[in-house]
Amino acid sequence: MRAVGIIAAAAFYFFYPPVYESQAKLLVRYVLERSAVDSIDSANARPADVASSNDRVIGAEIQILTSWDLAVQVADSIGAKRLGTPSKEAAAGSIFIGVAGHFAQRKHIIFVSYKNRDPQIATLVLQNC
Repeated sequence: MRAVGIIAAAAFYFFYPPVYESQAKLLVRYVLERSAVDSIDSANARPADVASSNDRVIGAEIQILTSWDLAVQVADSIGAKRLGTPSKEAAAGSIFIGVAGHFAQRKHIIFVSYKNRDPQIATLVLQNC
C-alpha cells in the first residue's frame, strides 16, 4: 500500500511541476488638475465623478499591461529562446496567457501577476512589463 502512495507522489511530482507566480504592485499617480479657468466645473464636480474617472484611467492601464502588444514587446526584449518557445509569437502567447491584472476600487494601485514554471522567467517578465 505504501508503494502505491510513493509511486503516486513521484508521478505527481514529475507530471505536475510547481507553477511560480511573480507579483507586483504598481502605483498609478493620476492627478486631476484644475485651473482657475475651470473653477465653475470644479465646483460642480462630484466625488463620484472623480472616482469614476480614476477607475477608468486605472482600467485603461490594466488593459495596456495585459495587452497583446505589450506581450509581444516583452517577448521581443527577453527572447523566445530564453522563454523556451520556438518563436516570438509563441513566447508572446505564453506571456499573454500568464499575465493578470486587477485593482481595488477607489485605490491607485494595480496588482499585476505572472505565472510560469520557471521562477526566474516569472520575475523577468514582470520586470520587462
